[in-house]
Amino acid sequence: MSSFNDRTPSPPWHAAGDQSSAHSSALRPATPYQPAAPTIPPRVRGWRRALRSASGGLITFGGNTSAEAVRELVNRVRQPVREDFRVAVLSLKGGVGKTTVTIGLGSALASLRQDRVIAVDANPDLGTLARRVPSQTTSTVRTLLQDENVNWYTDIRRHTSQALSGLEVLASESDPAISEAFNEDEYLQVVETLGSHYPLILTDCGTGLVHSAMTGVLKSVSNLVLVTSPAIDGAQSAVATLDWLQAHGMGKLAADSIVVIASTKTKNPPVDVAMLTNYFQSRVRAVQVIPYDEHLAVGGLIDLDQLNRKTRSAFLELAAAVVDRFAVPTQPMAWPQPQPQQAQPQQAPAPNPPPQHSDPQHVGPQHAQPQPQWPAQQPAYPGHLQTPYERWPIPPVQSEPTYPHTGMHPDSPMGPGLPYGPR
Repeated sequence: MSSFNDRTPSPPWHAAGDQSSAHSSALRPATPYQPAAPTIPPRVRGWRRALRSASGGLITFGGNTSAEAVRELVNRVRQPVREDFRVAVLSLKGGVGKTTVTIGLGSALASLRQDRVIAVDANPDLGTLARRVPSQTTSTVRTLLQDENVNWYTDIRRHTSQALSGLEVLASESDPAISEAFNEDEYLQVVETLGSHYPLILTDCGTGLVHSAMTGVLKSVSNLVLVTSPAIDGAQSAVATLDWLQAHGMGKLAADSIVVIASTKTKNPPVDVAMLTNYFQSRVRAVQVIPYDEHLAVGGLIDLDQLNRKTRSAFLELAAAVVDRFAVPTQPMAWPQPQPQQAQPQQAPAPNPPPQHSDPQHVGPQHAQPQPQWPAQQPAYPGHLQTPYERWPIPPVQSEPTYPHTGMHPDSPMGPGLPYGPR
């Protein structure tokens, strides 16, 4: 396959030929799979129990995972973001696990961030996103568009179904003839309505890039999650998607995307997963591998408690990689540094300095210091003491006249039954 960019590295399977036998030995089981007998899970205590309870069962690591590693991933998912972000999950080839990745990513974000997270099924064909969560309503995107009384969050909640993790899903039309009319303007209207109440919006796109709804998706999203399978045809479709984005002026969006290699259908991939990872790492921001999981391969409702440890860990790492794109850059606190004191220049002494005397009477007339002369002030009134340190005249204190009786005022009566006036 030719690339639109001459500097784009060529896919490794062009030179390697058939890689059906050159896959990672770590992904092949040493013995044929045999279902294990049911066992009682060990009792979870401490930080593991608290983390599992807070995440809705998303995080249930084994004993080899350190507390520091889990805490770092959880903090990356929960870190504050600078804006509301919208992520589109797409793939040119169907059946590679695009809807499964949408549910897993949304469940990780909703259970750990405690924000309102919604996934919109924008598939113009028969979408299956709503079938992966418990159904709580029969409403679809068309019903939401026809509802004229959508002002509050509760008005939108009537049209969505919610999983146990807190992820909400807005289903698409079940009739392909009707869902084909879901165009660009209608998608943008739906996203605008949801953006007032949901800071995180995921879009499960269809398998095409040129239909009308996909045009609106590419105009409104902030990041892309490109899903592929560990097979040659799936990888070729992912490469074709990146080349198409670069050819249509979206090279920055393509370079900032995340490629997910999902082994949802087969346990033994036909190509080397490490080879695909190394190739896509040279073209996108991050690459995440979702291992094979029997619970995901069924294609039914996704229960986080039924996923194995490696699958939960992979979805947690994917959620952390997505949030890193929108995280607020943290800068360490800069403490004030002491400024170096600059040496003051010394003045050269006078050629003939005057002699210093402590007694001003011994100072000669040629070296006598001039005394400050205070301006002459006129007395403000007779009896005012004029001093050089008084700026404002202070009136003299006049003594009060004495009266025959203590507390008697000149206007008070002279006694019981006597008229007013002085005695």
